Amino acid sequence: MTENTSKFRAVFLTALMVFSVFAGTIAFTGGAAADASNLTVTNGPVAPGGSVNFDVTNSSANDNGSIHVWVDADGNGVYNSGETNVSNSATADGATWSGSITAPSSEGEYTLAAAEASSLTAGTTSAEVNATFSVDGTAPTLRKATHYVDSDNGSIVELAYTGDVVENGTASAEIGLTDGTTVPVSDVEFSGNGRVVVNTSTVHNNIQNISVSGIEDTAGNAVSGDDFAVTFAASTVNTTANAESFTGYSGSLIALEGTVGDTFEITGPSTDLTRGTGANSQVYVLNTNDFEAGDYNITNGDSEVTLELSDLGLEIAADDTSITTTDALTATVTADTIDRDLTAELLNAEGEVVDTQDAQIDSDGSAAIDFGEVAAGNYTVQVTDDNTGVTATTSTVVVTTASDATAGFADSQITVDRGDIATLNVSLTNANEATVLLGSEGVNYEANVTVTDENGDGYVVLKFNTYASGDTQRGAAFSVGSGDDLTVNSESNLSEPLADGTYDISVRNGLTGSADALGSITLTKRSTGSMTTWTAPGSTSADKVLSGTLAEESTIAKGDYVVQRVSATGIYGLIAEKGNFTQALDNGLELEINQTKASTGPNQDPKVVDISASVANNSFYFVTNETTDTVSIVAQPESFVFEGDATGPVAGDVYTATFKVTTESGLVSANETASAQFSVVKATTSITYEGDVVSLANSKNATITGESSLAPGTSFMVRVQSQQTSGEPFIFRDETVVVQEDGTWTASFDATEAALNSTFSITVSQGTSTVAGTSVSGVTGEVVKSTTDNPTTDNPTTDDSTSTTDDSTSTTDDSTSTTSAPSTTDNEDDGTSSDGSSSGSTPGFGIGVALVAVLGAALLALRE
Repeated sequence: MTENTSKFRAVFLTALMVFSVFAGTIAFTGGAAADASNLTVTNGPVAPGGSVNFDVTNSSANDNGSIHVWVDADGNGVYNSGETNVSNSATADGATWSGSITAPSSEGEYTLAAAEASSLTAGTTSAEVNATFSVDGTAPTLRKATHYVDSDNGSIVELAYTGDVVENGTASAEIGLTDGTTVPVSDVEFSGNGRVVVNTSTVHNNIQNISVSGIEDTAGNAVSGDDFAVTFAASTVNTTANAESFTGYSGSLIALEGTVGDTFEITGPSTDLTRGTGANSQVYVLNTNDFEAGDYNITNGDSEVTLELSDLGLEIAADDTSITTTDALTATVTADTIDRDLTAELLNAEGEVVDTQDAQIDSDGSAAIDFGEVAAGNYTVQVTDDNTGVTATTSTVVVTTASDATAGFADSQITVDRGDIATLNVSLTNANEATVLLGSEGVNYEANVTVTDENGDGYVVLKFNTYASGDTQRGAAFSVGSGDDLTVNSESNLSEPLADGTYDISVRNGLTGSADALGSITLTKRSTGSMTTWTAPGSTSADKVLSGTLAEESTIAKGDYVVQRVSATGIYGLIAEKGNFTQALDNGLELEINQTKASTGPNQDPKVVDISASVANNSFYFVTNETTDTVSIVAQPESFVFEGDATGPVAGDVYTATFKVTTESGLVSANETASAQFSVVKATTSITYEGDVVSLANSKNATITGESSLAPGTSFMVRVQSQQTSGEPFIFRDETVVVQEDGTWTASFDATEAALNSTFSITVSQGTSTVAGTSVSGVTGEVVKSTTDNPTTDNPTTDDSTSTTDDSTSTTDDSTSTTSAPSTTDNEDDGTSSDGSSSGSTPGFGIGVALVAVLGAALLALRE
């Protein structure tokens, strides 16, 4: 037992020794405090190769004076050769060292290790404290760029990135516009996350892209500054402005403004949507392209606003959907509003932009688009309202290759009187310009002119004034109609208007090349013909005389028109060059109107009409007609202005009117004239009847007839009013009595209601007043029994006739066999007369009764 005890004691002592050594080691190791502690990474993630910032504390006295920090790339807790490291030997006891170390070049999660040691020995120095950090080499990207008017900051471009970004140095931006220009912007704001605001101060509705410099993420990665596409919103809705209303156009882009991460509920006509701003953005752009016009409610949390969408009414239509390569491709844009800037794009069949044109909706709500001539193919024109982005597109325009361009004459053989105007109708096929050659060296006259079909109708009307040819002093020889253009390239000089004869003409497409068509212009000899005299009623306005009733008559009643019609050719080029016939007077043409010596009183000079003064007095109305080769001179003799102290024409005056083409015109070698005479007579009207009174049959077609010196076509009213009657008083009127070509007139009445033996007075008037020569007096009538159910209107006749004239003396016209009632007039100028009784006399009281009443009154006065 003693032996066993001794063995146990030996084993125990041996174990105790081993344990004591082990325990001492533990006590030594655990008893020494770690010299490096509290290692923390103060930034991150960091970019590859960037700086990892850290803080580490020296917890106890450093006998060796060094703290070592390294990137434990393999994570084994021991410094290995090649691992990035930094050391600091000056960290006091208890102090913190803030340092940095270069991050690995590869992305990932890494361990940062620290230890206190006299030296950093590979494979020996172990980490006393650890921290982790990450390396991220992926920079945030731009999620969207929106240009709109912010409720707080005005016009901005909001840049929303996928991650946080910060300013690196000084940030700036450059805005690119669709016209190729750029706008630099230096006012760039960072919100502390991934939202950046570029303050543009101006709305750029043609913004295309934006580039930004001086920006990086929080890891130090540079953020791309390449061009980013920008969305432009024409209108802004502040969704936080509860109960407010906003407006916009259907089809446009609308900015819904809120705060970062807001969600919007949009309801309206056939619309129920949920949309949001998304990360790092305060705005959502609502595309209303498929939205109807109307009101839309937009809810953002507790706030609800209204968006009122209206229709811009933007439309575009091609002016022609089938054209050739020589035609212009044009379109017309219309809109419900005005003063809108537009961009029109010509798109080919593949949708590629071939051409672009700016336009503007004008004050009448339309704009014209013209892309000119384009190559063969299929095209559409898309127009965009610059501010709203609303678009409209035409139907397809098919452009085919045009056939060869040619020019020609609608009439290649033209004949015109020398001095008149020739018309050359130039036709153009697939061309808008042609050159016309006229004349040749053989006739000593040549002209070269270019005509341009500006209005695109395929024709140019070229006028050739043969009077003005060869001399600019006589005026321009060539002219074209409105809407076209003309260039006179060359023309021979002539001292006189182009002579009569035949002149070659040719036309070619464009300016050079051979002729496409040939022809000729023949100038015939001009002439001055005769003058005829006509008359027309004085109640007609001067400009209606020629289209009214005209009678060829040289005897002109006072107050009526005299019309001198001259037949003459070859004077219309001169008239056109001077402007009108009035301007041509005394410039190659002359007019004279002189009283004949035979009609002039004793010891008097013949009256001479002062043509210039009469023209100034508007006494003449001239009408020229090149088609009929006539000049019509319309005048009322009473309006003539005479030379000297001569007064207006009186009855019995005879005048000779003479039209002259003088040598001054260059058209004649000696003056040529045409003359005619006219006489002035008093305006007279008479009633034709037999016996002492005018008889009126009590029939349905009763008539009264008469004669007048007034112009045929003169109309007036004849009124029959009862004086004494055993029946009902009556008034009969015929308001459509017209003087016939032979000077007679007939008035018709329905006199069936007139009592037999009734007496009546007759008044002839025009309108509301009595017209010169159209009133008779001293004529009474009696109603007689009709001898037939259908009486004729033949005029009864007797052996002589008395007519009323403008003077106070009755005259007898022996050339007629009818008796006219005597009549009187007030004066010569008036030419009117009355029947001696008031047209408003009381029926039943005649002249006899009136005389008895007057005599009775006189006797009573004498008695008293």
